[in-house]
Amino acid sequence: MTTAYSRIDRFLRQNLNDKDYPAYKEELDAICQAKLQRTWVGLTDVEIEQAIELISMLHGDYATEVAYAIEAKLKEKNT
Repeated sequence: MTTAYSRIDRFLRQNLNDKDYPAYKEELDAICQAKLQRTWVGLTDVEIEQAIELISMLHGDYATEVAYAIEAKLKEKNT
């Protein structure tokens, strides 16, 4: 985890009794995990159409395939 996580965890360990620490650590872990997870936001239909128009000018008939291949690669990189 991050340095900030380590600092907070150390603070919890030092300032909570053994009975309370596990519950707070669990909450800290849940918060950190929620922040790490991102929701994929794909291209809108308008953005895809704009990409297709631009790609069409450059690559002709394969514009749609190229636009969707780009989006697929972005999804792969964002997972």
